[in-house]
Amino acid sequence: MKTARHVVTNKFGAYVARFLRRVMSKKGKALIIVAAALFLALAGTAAYFLVYYRLVNAPTGSMANTIIPGDRVLCVMGAGEIKRGDIVIFKLPEDPKVMYMHRVIGLPGETIQVKGRRVFVNGTVVITAWTAATVGPCRAS
Repeated sequence: MKTARHVVTNKFGAYVARFLRRVMSKKGKALIIVAAALFLALAGTAAYFLVYYRLVNAPTGSMANTIIPGDRVLCVMGAGEIKRGDIVIFKLPEDPKVMYMHRVIGLPGETIQVKGRRVFVNGTVVITAWTAATVGPCRAS
């Protein structure tokens, strides 16, 4: 047996359906369906970007040749494996309000040395576009 609430809901739904049949054309109904689908697609895309991406201000001048302080950088959160040359953003436990941004030069288990203007990884000089930009021109000797 239906309760009074179900009867009212069913009567209201029937009233809305009758109203839509009388007033709206097929094009109008299709337009509403397309608009609802577009809204859901945009809402899903926005939710995806809010979860996986962050827009961050460059906090310091430590990467001044590549990223100037105050630049806004779009960051991918949890992008997977970190490789040499990637730019990472992190917070220190001592000051969790400030985000630091640096380029990865060494990976776990490697030895890094800076002698003058040259960068050594495991005793080998690293010469790439980003080392030349950050520490100046280097020459392997």
